[in-house]
Amino acid sequence: MRFSSLVVGELETNCYIITPDKMSAEGAAEDVSTAAEKDGLTAAAVIDPAGDVEVIIAALERGHLFPRYILLTHGHYDHCAALSELYRHYGGKPQVAVTEADKHYLGADAYKAHYECFRAAGYAQFVDTIKINPLPEPALILHEGDEVAGLKCLLTPGHTEGSCVFYSEREKTLFSGDTLFCSGYGRTDLPGGDERKLYASLKRLLALPGETRVFPGHGGMTSIQDER
Repeated sequence: MRFSSLVVGELETNCYIITPDKMSAEGAAEDVSTAAEKDGLTAAAVIDPAGDVEVIIAALERGHLFPRYILLTHGHYDHCAALSELYRHYGGKPQVAVTEADKHYLGADAYKAHYECFRAAGYAQFVDTIKINPLPEPALILHEGDEVAGLKCLLTPGHTEGSCVFYSEREKTLFSGDTLFCSGYGRTDLPGGDERKLYASLKRLLALPGETRVFPGHGGMTSIQDER
């Protein structure tokens, strides 16, 4: 697995572009991958396209990559602000994936969900662009243990009801979203947040091998050992 990271969006969110050895265990969207390969592109996955869509597209083009999957660690708008434009740029072909509990942040009811969330945080105006660029419906609903783009989905509720992380045991790599940061963890005071559930999720992640590298949704990388 190869990957690169970008810091994008108004809240300086980390967006990751993954080029795995194996895109999925199930072989979903094989037609998309095959079409991309015919154009000389390599199938990739984008985790949390948080803004600055032109920066994300430029990075994909430099690597001759096609975003077969767009994976969301959770539904908050500061992690998917570039989703609509990215999805449309690639002809609606990327498979957008989110957990069951956070799927209301996408599709027809997305603006209401984001407005209520960011109003509580004092950033209601931040989500007005959803009216202009509606967020697509998810193509894939993630559950505990699902594997996509060579990564396993682990459910980690607490920051939101449907927060998850993407983990590669083989690569000893964890993309932790807003569940675990370097010397910190996600807030729980927004709609769907739950401090008790977050602590349980953190306890679970801290039980992973200490050498696991952690790439969070904001800030610099860390390791499980350093966060124990």
